[in-house]
Amino acid sequence: MFDGAHDIGWYDPCEIGQMTHQFERGQIYKLVGMGWASNEKGSINAYQAKISVEEN
Repeated sequence: MFDGAHDIGWYDPCEIGQMTHQFERGQIYKLVGMGWASNEKGSINAYQAKISVEEN
């Protein structure tokens, strides 16, 4: 499932994490989010992300 992945991060629910990746010019980066499976009533599978790109 993660073959060819550049970065993998594992975070617990409500945990904040940060991932940094050095890009080559023109490189395409695919971001995939996977959630926790829960049958608990009222549980949700949602993400909040802040993505930024900075030139060196």
